[in-house]
Amino acid sequence: MTEASSEPSTRMSLLGGLTYFEYQRRICADVVIPWVERRIRLEGLHLGDFGAHEGGMVDALRDSGRVKSAVGLELRADIVRLSPFVSDTRFRLEIADVMALGDASSRFDLILLHDVLEHMPDPDAAVRELARGRARNVPFVHLLPTSLFFRVADPADQEYMSAADSLADMKSVRQARLTLQRAERAFSRAALRVVDSEFFLVRPEHTVRYGYAVRSSGALGRVPIVRECAVNGAFYLLQVPG
Repeated sequence: MTEASSEPSTRMSLLGGLTYFEYQRRICADVVIPWVERRIRLEGLHLGDFGAHEGGMVDALRDSGRVKSAVGLELRADIVRLSPFVSDTRFRLEIADVMALGDASSRFDLILLHDVLEHMPDPDAAVRELARGRARNVPFVHLLPTSLFFRVADPADQEYMSAADSLADMKSVRQARLTLQRAERAFSRAALRVVDSEFFLVRPEHTVRYGYAVRSSGALGRVPIVRECAVNGAFYLLQVPG
């Protein structure tokens, strides 16, 4: 949300030349929707995108014509105000704290979390908050934090995020210290059932960002301890009992 960087090559390496809104749209259309559709039907569902940022995923959901409605919830008012997303009666972007929704989350049949949970100071509390709603399914897509990346990272100003915000973003991931085991324990404590999951050595988002080919983790994704080091990304499809 700052002025365009004077180093476009850095932006290109991060998002493949896309604005963040376009990147969100691409990830949703090419990765999230196909992954979910192989497991559940989207037709007629009311979706919530928690931590929606600029609303690119909601825009892609609208263009897909598959869901009945979608609402993106974003905590930061400045991001919502400057977003290129155009709301209508069924698809909109709202300013909201997903940690304070309470029973309001019951309006959604399906909740999307993409690159969100690992930035929350208390992932367990966030999962409990999600489980309070009556949404039937909760796909969860997360990127594991890596201390190595944090040590060598030297963020610069980007079109979609300032250097200071980038650093704060990385610090939030380190503060959460989310692992696969911790995430799965949080799901269990919140009584959320893992309907399906998939683990990646090279996660699908990196196809958009860097042009890398997606690589599944295979058996490594099921080996305790080893998977925490080897797995770069994971998709979960969760279900609220009842």
